[in-house]
Amino acid sequence: MWAKTVDDRQHHTALEWTKHFFGQVQVLISEQQAWFPSVFTAANFSEQMVNVLLEVYYGMDPKLDVCIEAGLKQKVCLASEWPPIRFRAQVVKSCTLLFCPPAR
Repeated sequence: MWAKTVDDRQHHTALEWTKHFFGQVQVLISEQQAWFPSVFTAANFSEQMVNVLLEVYYGMDPKLDVCIEAGLKQKVCLASEWPPIRFRAQVVKSCTLLFCPPAR
């Protein structure tokens, strides 16, 4: 999913890749949460999902941190209105919203 996100959006920024990727991950988590308890009655959904997400993270190619660094260089090279610290903050915000969505 990550490689496809990067390949399909080569002309976008790493921040856009990250937002799209984590949006897809959030949808998948919701889908899995719907059926998980009925199939794995004794398993803890949160623990299992953390294990799966860690496997996904470690298997990402290209690596997320490489893309973030490339995005930072791209932003600096383009003399964008986004300073590197703001760019990093947006990436962290995207990741945080996945794991700690606001209460509805």
